[in-house]
Amino acid sequence: MIRGALREGALYLLGVMDERWYGFYQWALVKLHEDPSIADCMYDGESFSFR
Repeated sequence: MIRGALREGALYLLGVMDERWYGFYQWALVKLHEDPSIADCMYDGESFSFR
């Protein structure tokens, strides 16, 4: 019974983390679409702040 509850809790947390990761991924795609220069800082070694 305890194992089942732990398994359910672990699956719930995994689902929440997956939803949050997907939300962050979608947000990042929108930001890159709005301002492609954001991606340039990855290659230039410069820091970039979102406006």
